[in-house]
Amino acid sequence: MLPSLDIVLILVSTFTFALYCITVKKIKAEPFLIFLFWIHTFTYIGYFSVYLFRRFVLEHDTFAIEQLIHEFTFINAPLYIIMGLNFLGSFLIFNRLIVNYPISQIMPFAQISLLFTVIGYMILGDPYSASSMTGALVVCLGALIAAVDSFSFPNILEPYRKLPRGLWVGILCEAALLSSSALITFLLTQRTGMDKMVMRSLKHMFPFSFHNPFYFNLGARFFIMMTFLIYISYQKNYRTNIFSALRKNLLSILLVSFVYFISSYTYQEAYRLTVDKDIIAALSKLSVPMVILLAFFFLNEKLNANKIVGSVLIVVGGAIALLF
Repeated sequence: MLPSLDIVLILVSTFTFALYCITVKKIKAEPFLIFLFWIHTFTYIGYFSVYLFRRFVLEHDTFAIEQLIHEFTFINAPLYIIMGLNFLGSFLIFNRLIVNYPISQIMPFAQISLLFTVIGYMILGDPYSASSMTGALVVCLGALIAAVDSFSFPNILEPYRKLPRGLWVGILCEAALLSSSALITFLLTQRTGMDKMVMRSLKHMFPFSFHNPFYFNLGARFFIMMTFLIYISYQKNYRTNIFSALRKNLLSILLVSFVYFISSYTYQEAYRLTVDKDIIAALSKLSVPMVILLAFFFLNEKLNANKIVGSVLIVVGGAIALLF
């Protein structure tokens, strides 16, 4: 069972991530990609500030900046670049999906990545149990039920067949990108036998270093920010509006950045403290029923029987992974 601190951290992360999703949908800032770029920029500034406080104030480390550049940013650059590309790709897909479909439908479908991630963790040597795997499967089942308005027996697959092909393609591509990022995070923050073997096989191509989740996030978020900046720089309509969008939406950007930073920071702290990563992955999906509920109150999206049943199953799946 997770220590109480882990439970508190992951629940805070889950709630603030749901709040972030609803706020982004509600604000409808344009251009949306620039809005996301500034959110990630201020999130990196948050991590950078915490890093400086830890190293200068708490540890009195006079080499903090040098270590930030050489040890925590550039030594794992090839994998961080992949992380940056993954995040850019997933946000471009998310942007297209969130414009065309209700967020209370997009969020449940996005949980397909949980299965890919849990299987990847198992292959890389993460300790797992039958209960954590069962919990993950129940969470995925609940998410799939919550993603459609209704179905009837015996044709329970019919609502899924009627969904647009573009929605399926977007969801599966986003799931693949998110799972890839999760596995890279595992590779660079854990030290299982399989993990070490994979990294040793890559060592002849580029240097790497294992980090705790905070320092990993510090390096990864720098490359995520730079990937967004490079993409924006090559798009004329984005490039000319980058600072005007900041001035126009400054208060909204600061608010959403703060919420996103809290979600990200509490998640990586829970990830650092927890041995069984499958449990963290399952509990983080509690954001789905939270998004569905918040979307009903603040976005006037429909709340039907499927979403209620699916949300209950997601909660049950999280409880199975945690308690048994």
